[in-house]
Amino acid sequence: MYNNILINIYNSIHKVESRLNHLECKYPDIVKEDDVTRVYNLLAELCEETNTLGNLISAFGQLSSPTLEIINNLLNSELNSNNTDKEVTKDLMVIKKIVNELIALRKQGE
Repeated sequence: MYNNILINIYNSIHKVESRLNHLECKYPDIVKEDDVTRVYNLLAELCEETNTLGNLISAFGQLSSPTLEIINNLLNSELNSNNTDKEVTKDLMVIKKIVNELIALRKQGE
């Protein structure tokens, strides 16, 4: 399920890159190279983030249900501990969402 979503994201990114390349070639006087470079860099970051997300899903997917429950409890505890670092909190929320989805999928399969 997640693999199809990730593949669709990659395909969309490459479609945007292709269209951007087409615009850059077709309208060199209008499309500024600096703007194009910024967009390409953002797309590369998006690919990297998507790849990282796929790796996290794959890694957590290999864990047993009891282990996922323990991780979920640890994440809840950490998120409730008044952590003021917004970036860490955001990252933990992403991991928590992955863990919760995997737990829910496993419960559906039981």
